[in-house]
Amino acid sequence: MAGTTNRVSLEDAIDVLDRGRACVSWVVDGAPFVEPAAVVDEHGKILVEVEGMAPDDDVDEVVLVADEGVEFFDLRAMYIRGRPVWRAKPSADGRTWFEIEPTLLRCWDYGTLRFDDAAE
Repeated sequence: MAGTTNRVSLEDAIDVLDRGRACVSWVVDGAPFVEPAAVVDEHGKILVEVEGMAPDDDVDEVVLVADEGVEFFDLRAMYIRGRPVWRAKPSADGRTWFEIEPTLLRCWDYGTLRFDDAAE
């Protein structure tokens, strides 16, 4: 079915991490948590620094959302759901680094809205 799409690859949207804003969410004992996050791309691996989450929290899944802005050509974002792989123990200020192993990845850019024969 033909249609339009705004989807792009992670490689096409990765600069959102440098210029945008990000937050990460997770659940512990049935309670949801959402915190702002610092996110970097390290050779194709998405590394996240967040406050308030620790390896002993038994977090099985996290969701990262990063976006660039609110104007039409700033409507670029990524949504990554995955498993956290801890990189460091929490620092004295409670911040921790982890890598996300994606189970679901979506990136979009409204500035690239285009016709696509494969779009649904």
